Amino acid sequence: MAEQPVHLTVEKGPDKGRGLTIPAEGARVGRSSNNDIVLMDPAMSRFHCRFFFKPGEGLWAEDLGSANQTLLNDKPLYESRLHNGDRRSDGDNPSRDNPGQGNAGSARGGSVMFRIG
Repeated sequence: MAEQPVHLTVEKGPDKGRGLTIPAEGARVGRSSNNDIVLMDPAMSRFHCRFFFKPGEGLWAEDLGSANQTLLNDKPLYESRLHNGDRRSDGDNPSRDNPGQGNAGSARGGSVMFRIG
């Protein structure tokens, strides 16, 4: 069975207010126009990270060798499942992940935050 798309809203940063959708086939994120989702934040790498679904396991994220690294709960993220309340940082851009929940919540510092739902 295919995973349902996850809907995100950028709450902070240059793309504030923009609605995003992570489709069932996943999405690559970064500054390059060759990504599925392009964010204009200068702290993002051209190809920063990707979101994807593993069957029956929900939403996952993977760093794509970004210059500023992607962190999950203050530890380097290489590939990890996202759980409710996890804090994810894209370079200098912290966000709180709540797959399947409403608000992404606040995270300290950074310039991009997402609300999921």
